[in-house]
Amino acid sequence: MAAAAEAAGWSYRLAGPPDPGLVANVRWLAGYRHPRYAAAPWTPALLEAFG
Repeated sequence: MAAAAEAAGWSYRLAGPPDPGLVANVRWLAGYRHPRYAAAPWTPALLEAFG
């Protein structure tokens, strides 16, 4: 696999398991991507201000 990646100009490495604290934080943050938060009345104003 490493040789094929190198031939394509890519780098290749095997990653170990992620840090449990990082995984917990990402799971917590992912909760705010739920569709129920996308249709809030203030969504257009936020998109205008930060989009």
